Amino acid sequence: MALLNPRPRLAVIARRLGLGLGLVVLVAPSAKAQAGSADEYSVKAAYLYNFAKFVKWPGEAGNPGTPLAIAVFGKDDFGAVLKQTVHGETVDGRAISVRSVSRVEDLRSCQILFFGSSNQNRLAEVLRATEGASVLTVGEADEFIRLGGVIAFVAEGNKIRFEINLVAARRNRLTISAKLLRVAIGVRE
Repeated sequence: MALLNPRPRLAVIARRLGLGLGLVVLVAPSAKAQAGSADEYSVKAAYLYNFAKFVKWPGEAGNPGTPLAIAVFGKDDFGAVLKQTVHGETVDGRAISVRSVSRVEDLRSCQILFFGSSNQNRLAEVLRATEGASVLTVGEADEFIRLGGVIAFVAEGNKIRFEINLVAARRNRLTISAKLLRVAIGVRE
């Protein structure tokens, strides 16, 4: 009798959400989810993991010998789901770590920063603090792209999609793969 791993792997999560295995290979262009639900956070966690596969960081931030750090700023709506999703996963041989941060001073020490909509009153401050740093900022606030965030989640009906701000990506010295740009619903250049 085979023992089952109690922590669902990324492919299992993708199948449960009806995304198929394509999500493991490339970010799904139209993941289904209900706003604020566990499914929504599972989809966003899978997106964050997959974004890491299609972004290149310069210098120390891209060092293959160090873990790839994902930080969740402020109120942590889905850190547990994110930790479960990336548990045991790697990107280009790099282990993935997940942590919550609440101090602006700690924002430059991660490669991916997720900014939830519950922290909207601090959005401009956080984006200013990460400007020019090698940080992929990902958010769900309405003004995220306009204020200088790199990737914004967008709800389209019952689907989670994303937009990319290439100007902000270049400012943060990030290179985003053309594969990721093709599946975005919008790219600001």
